[in-house]
Amino acid sequence: MRSAVLITMCAGMFLVQLDVTVVNVALPTIGAELNAGLAQLQWVVDGYSVVLAALLLTGGALGDVLGHRGVVLAGFAVFGAASALCGLAGSAGWLVAARAGQGVGAALLLPGTLAVITAAFPGRRERARALGVWAGVSALALPAGPLLGGVLVSLAGWRPVFWLNVPVVAVAAVATRRLVPPGVRKPGRVDVPGAATAAVALGSGVYAVIAGQPFAAVLAVAAAVAFVAVERRTREPMLPLDVLRSRQTMGANLVSRTAFGGLLRSSC
Repeated sequence: MRSAVLITMCAGMFLVQLDVTVVNVALPTIGAELNAGLAQLQWVVDGYSVVLAALLLTGGALGDVLGHRGVVLAGFAVFGAASALCGLAGSAGWLVAARAGQGVGAALLLPGTLAVITAAFPGRRERARALGVWAGVSALALPAGPLLGGVLVSLAGWRPVFWLNVPVVAVAAVATRRLVPPGVRKPGRVDVPGAATAAVALGSGVYAVIAGQPFAAVLAVAAAVAFVAVERRTREPMLPLDVLRSRQTMGANLVSRTAFGGLLRSSC
């Protein structure tokens, strides 16, 4: 049963990471069919990444308060519905909005899948193995995106790039409902000021990396400072600041920022 939980959560994580890059090779076809300009096509890619980054911390906080099983199910529902809307898009604006919707669903899924796996594998060694599989699937999804996208576009056009998500999400949602227990909820409420400042900091920071916009970088720094100030004052912070003092945490974050920052720059 725990193996099935791991497979299901990895499927969710795979879709989240796959959709960062899968659309890239479809952009010329999308531009021709939807009469989209370069700026609109850029937002077809960036709209997903920016919204995902902006809401990622909030998605984890919601899972702590509401229960990660429910948030994962909500993430599957939003991601699947937004993917269907992408496949039905009749204009570039429609597609950009639907891609942003995918980002919302992905922000609920990504931290939720990690939390569910952590709860399902309480032992230190087995948890390390499970998280290793989860991380490996994540790493595999990113380079698989252009390959899978290229095959689908060449065989059936750009719309199946998004329709592919729908049946996978449906199966994963059913499996999650049957296999994952409700779990323990953290008492309290979501730190709204922290969530708002974190969303601005993360979203503008990712956009600064993608687009190279100095104003976005300044906004990210200002919002990050505001986030730290808010978290210091609140009784129930969404991110305990002690975590930021951990050498292991900071080292892992530095490696992740370097890897994903390079990926985002190269995917533009």
